[in-house]
Amino acid sequence: TILSYDKNLDNNSTYFWKIVVKDDYGAALDERTFSFSTESGANTTPQSPILLSPENHATPAKIPITLNWKNQNGNFVYDLYLDDTDATTLLALNLSSFGFTVNNLHSGKTYFWKVVAKSPETGETASSEIFRFTFNDLIPVVATSEVTDIDQTTATCGGNITSSGANNVIKRGVCWSTSPYPTIQDNKTSNGSGSGAFTSYLTNLEPNTKYYVRAYATNSEGTAYGNEEIFTTLHSSSLPEVSTYEVEDITENSATFFGEVLDDGGSYVYENGFCWSKWPNPTIDFDYFVSVSEDVVYFSTNIDGLEPNTTYYVRAYATNDEGTAYGEEIEFTTDDNGPVYGTVTDAEGNVYQTITIGTQEWMAENLNIGTMINGTNTQTNNSTIEKYCYDNDPSNCDIYGGLYQWNEMMQYSTTEGAQGICPDGWHIPTDDEWDMLIDVLGGYGSNTGSKMAGNAVLWADDALKNDPDFDSSGFNVLPAGFRVTNGSFNFENDYGDLWSSSETGSSAWDRYLHFYFTDVFRDGNNDKAYGFSVRCVRD
Repeated sequence: TILSYDKNLDNNSTYFWKIVVKDDYGAALDERTFSFSTESGANTTPQSPILLSPENHATPAKIPITLNWKNQNGNFVYDLYLDDTDATTLLALNLSSFGFTVNNLHSGKTYFWKVVAKSPETGETASSEIFRFTFNDLIPVVATSEVTDIDQTTATCGGNITSSGANNVIKRGVCWSTSPYPTIQDNKTSNGSGSGAFTSYLTNLEPNTKYYVRAYATNSEGTAYGNEEIFTTLHSSSLPEVSTYEVEDITENSATFFGEVLDDGGSYVYENGFCWSKWPNPTIDFDYFVSVSEDVVYFSTNIDGLEPNTTYYVRAYATNDEGTAYGEEIEFTTDDNGPVYGTVTDAEGNVYQTITIGTQEWMAENLNIGTMINGTNTQTNNSTIEKYCYDNDPSNCDIYGGLYQWNEMMQYSTTEGAQGICPDGWHIPTDDEWDMLIDVLGGYGSNTGSKMAGNAVLWADDALKNDPDFDSSGFNVLPAGFRVTNGSFNFENDYGDLWSSSETGSSAWDRYLHFYFTDVFRDGNNDKAYGFSVRCVRD
C-alpha cells in the first residue's frame, strides 16, 4: 500500500514516521521508525513590487513623504529610484523594509519613482511600474470620500479638506471620468469653498459603467486631488428578458419545460417559472403557472396533470421590480394515450371490443347478435334471439349493431342485472351501473355525452361532436336511431339510445345522447316495445 501526506509541512525541518502493523489480537508486529527532512524552500525569484503610496498622480502637500510598497515573502532587498524625469536616479540601495521616507522635495515639482526587488542569492531582479506624484505644500490637502448610493445614472461622493494650504480654498468638489486619474478638465461638481467635509452628487452617468472619481480643492496656488475611488453604476432597470427554449419528455399527461433568463433588466429577478394554457399567450394572471426559482439563469420543471391528445401553449416568465416579462410561446401536443381495448365473444362468435372505465369493464360496441326480423313485427319469446336493423337494412346492423325490445334483450326476465342476450360472464347494465359510468366521466350536466360518443362521421353536425372532448373515453356510442312501436325507424345520426335492465313502472330506464347536446340523458318514459341499442358490462 502506498500512502501520501502533503499537508503544511515546514521548510527545512526533520520529521519522523512509522507504520504500526497489528494482528487480529491487537499485538504489534512492526514498529520501525523512519525519518526525512524537508528542503529549505527559500524563494529566490523576486516578483515586481506593488507601489502603495503616494498613489499614482497624487498631490501630497506635506513633507516628509513616505514611499510604501509591498512584495511577496522571500530573502530580497530593494533599490529605490526617484527623480523629476523618469525614475532612473538611485535614491536608496539594498533596503530590507517596504518603505522609505524622503525630504528635501521642491514644492510644485512632479516626481517619478519606482522600486526594484533583488535576490542576493541569484542576482535576479524585478521592477515595479513607475508612479508619479506632485509635491506642493502651498495647495490644499484633500481626501476623497467613499462612493455611496450608486444607481444607474447617479452616485454620491465628496471629500474632506484638512488643510487649505497657503491660501483659502476657493473651489472644491469631485471630478470623474471613465479613465483613471480624472482632473477638473473632466466632469466635475462645484461644492462651494472653504475647508472641511462636503458632499457631491454625481449625475448623468451611464448605466453599467466603471468610473474613476477624485475630490479636488483649489486655492490661488493650484489644485490638489484626493485619493482615487472606483465604482460601477448599476444596470438600467427594465423588464427582464427571458426565453422559453424547449419542451421535452412529452407524454399523455406531462411535459418538461425549460427556460433561460437572458437579462435581469438591471434589477433582482425574484421569481421565474412557466405558465401554460389550452389557448395562446398564457399569463400568470389568468392561466396555470408554476414558480420554479429566483435569480437563476437556467430553470426547468416537469408538469403533470395535462390532458391526453391536447394542444397546449407555454411561456417562461421572469419577474423583477419593473414587472413580469414572458418568453416566446411554444406550442406542443400531449400524446394520445388512446383507450386500451380488450375483447369479448358472444354466442354466435361475434367479437366485440371492451373498455375499462373506472372499476367497470364495458363493451365498447353495440351488441349485434340474433336474426333480423322486419320492424313491423314484434320480437317474441321463441328461443331465437331476434333483432331489428335500422330501416330493415342488414348493413345498418353491421354499422350500428342490432336494435332490441326490452323483453327480448332481457330474454324475458325482469331481474335487474340479468345476463339477457349478453355473452357469458356479462350482463345487461342496471340503472345504477350506468350512473357509475357517467360519474367517472364527469357526471350529468357536463360534456359527458361528448366523451361517451364516437365516430364523428356518423353524427349530425352540432355541439356533441364539436366538443373538444368528443370520443375521449373510448366508449364509442353511435347514433343508431331507434325503432318505435308502429314498426318505423327514426332519428339515425341524431340519437343513440341504450337500455338498462332496471324497470320504472311499465317502462325501463335508458340513457341517450343527442347530436345537439354535449350531455348524456336519463329517461324512463319509453315503451319497452321500442327498439334500442344494447351494451353489456362484465359481471
